[in-house]
Amino acid sequence: MFGTYRIVLLVGEIVAIRVAAKLLRKMNPRKASILIAAIVGLGFILGGILHNILGTVFVLLFAGGLGLQVSTLMSKEVNEEIDSKQRATVLSFIGMIKRLMLTLFNPIVGFLVDSKGVFVAFTILGVLSLLAIFFKPKKR
Repeated sequence: MFGTYRIVLLVGEIVAIRVAAKLLRKMNPRKASILIAAIVGLGFILGGILHNILGTVFVLLFAGGLGLQVSTLMSKEVNEEIDSKQRATVLSFIGMIKRLMLTLFNPIVGFLVDSKGVFVAFTILGVLSLLAIFFKPKKR
C-alpha cells in the first residue's frame, strides 16, 4: 500500500502547488497562509474522523500535498520581504527553527501514534493547525 499512498501524495502535491500558487496571486500572502493552514487542518481532522481509506486519502491530498508544498511557495514571498543584506541570516534562522520544531514534535507525534493510534494523531494535528491560525502574531 505504500506505493499507492505515495502516488496519491504526489498527485496531491502537484494539484496543491497549482492551487496554492493561484491563491498567492489572488490574495496577499498573509490571508493565503491562513486559508492554507485551515485547509491543512481540516484535512487532518477529516482524516482523523474517517477511520478508513477515504480519511487517509484526505490527509494525503489536503494535509500532505498542500502542507508539503506551501513552504516552497511561501519562501518566494518571504524572500521579497527581507532586505538583501539580512536575507542569508534570516533564512538560516527560519531553517534552524523548522529543524528545532521537527526535533521537538516528531517524538511527540510518534508517541501519540503508538499509544493512541494514527487517527487520534491526525485529529490532534488538525486541531493544532486550526489553533495556530488564531494564535498567529499580529502584524505591526
